[in-house]
Amino acid sequence: HTDQSTFSFFIDEHGRLHPIDEADPSLSTFFVEHVPPPRQGKNFLAFVCDRELIHISRVKLYIKTTSETGEEHLRLVDPIETLKQTPTSCGVTPENPLLVTVELAPDGIGMRHRDDATRPLPLALRASRAMGGAVVGFIRKLTGSGGGTSSSDLRQRSAARAY
Repeated sequence: HTDQSTFSFFIDEHGRLHPIDEADPSLSTFFVEHVPPPRQGKNFLAFVCDRELIHISRVKLYIKTTSETGEEHLRLVDPIETLKQTPTSCGVTPENPLLVTVELAPDGIGMRHRDDATRPLPLALRASRAMGGAVVGFIRKLTGSGGGTSSSDLRQRSAARAY
């Protein structure tokens, strides 16, 4: 079924992913042909955001990868990374969907509202994260590190981004 792709929405709470709606853990499916070539991460996100009425500033795309030791990792997809659709690719089967995180801040009583997803993140928050991402990218180039993100790495990154 490489002509279709599946995805599910999650909220990233300090590195732990939770379905955006606990009462509806369903997956969505779309035909990959609807994503414009070259089918990069940013193309997938733009398609999903347009379809689901979510502002692009609120989302990130992750895929599951498996290390040589068999440990599963979540890896943030680079916006210019081309996503190949092979029978074993992330997003091809419901058992291994693309993971889309949506940033929704809790209101005064701790509730998250799906309607907030239609509005962009505040400019100051987007700018600070862009600057932080540039610094992380620079450090990775210097140290030669890269690759996947373990769940503990994701938790640490989320804690560092907390505002």
